Amino acid sequence: MWNGHVAPILLRTMVDVHITFAWILKEPLDRSRKFILYGLGQEKLYLEHLRASIKEDGEDPEDHSITQIIEEWINSQRFTFLTDVNVGSWSGLSTRTMAQEADCMDLYRYTYTPFSSSAHSTWNHIAKYNLQPCLNPLHRHHMVPVDSDAPIDPDYLYRPLSM
Repeated sequence: MWNGHVAPILLRTMVDVHITFAWILKEPLDRSRKFILYGLGQEKLYLEHLRASIKEDGEDPEDHSITQIIEEWINSQRFTFLTDVNVGSWSGLSTRTMAQEADCMDLYRYTYTPFSSSAHSTWNHIAKYNLQPCLNPLHRHHMVPVDSDAPIDPDYLYRPLSM
């Protein structure tokens, strides 16, 4: 798990939570409210997608215990008919802007950004972990795909703690 494929994904999530929490604490009442309402809206959106899928299958979504449980959970905090669905960013800001405002730029630069390459399978991750030079010199050392085991990398155990 502590390799270049999995560790960055787990650590990025933890760094994201840290930045979010630090940003919320700058204006706790307003920002925590936005955070909660966004999460409830996302749950309502999931519930509506689930209901549509059940209905497509020719069943009544109101008879399904899972839809009832989800709606009861939402209603325990805010009635679903009062809950808005926001499909944008809950804060209206990028994670980078939140990190700036929360004085977490070093954490953002040295952990969040590099760990994101694994989470999104961007070129800088794929090229390091899933490509190797072709062994045939006549092929001018082009890269070929490989799915090798990634070794444990102790850096992932220490880097977030050093920020």
